Amino acid sequence: MARTAAAKETAYPTPHHEHIDEMLSRAGDLTSRVRAVETQCKAELDALTAKHKKAVTPIKQELETLDDSIRDYTRKHQVDLFEGRDRIDLANGALLHQVERRVKRIRKMPERLEAIKADDAIKTVKSVDWDVIEKWTDERLIEVGTERVKKETFAYELAGVKEARKSAQGAV
Repeated sequence: MARTAAAKETAYPTPHHEHIDEMLSRAGDLTSRVRAVETQCKAELDALTAKHKKAVTPIKQELETLDDSIRDYTRKHQVDLFEGRDRIDLANGALLHQVERRVKRIRKMPERLEAIKADDAIKTVKSVDWDVIEKWTDERLIEVGTERVKKETFAYELAGVKEARKSAQGAV
């Protein structure tokens, strides 16, 4: 409220200036209060997370291993599992299969882009702007020595859990 007291000592050109300055003062006070509560909340949450980390870490590791196993098994048996479909609903969840076309990422792409004067696809740190290249025609991709390939994505959903777990990007 110190801001409001200081504001009353200030001469304003119109009552509107004074009113809006009082509103700004209140907004500043409320913002400070929110930040203080959020800071306290974060500190308490960090302490609680640290307390339970030892118990959670092996469970997360086991889940990661199981995620990999589910994806590997799904990839190996995709013909039998999917039978031309992109989703299979099971009692404990669903398997998902998706095929996308992506530009194959190759080595020495910056040099190849410079050779064909494709400066729009080169970032200033001499890295490839793959978002630009994704929009190129197949002919232009061939010009720099790459191509569009299919990328399969496998994922699954657990019954009662809204979040789908996706696999890492991979090209075929």
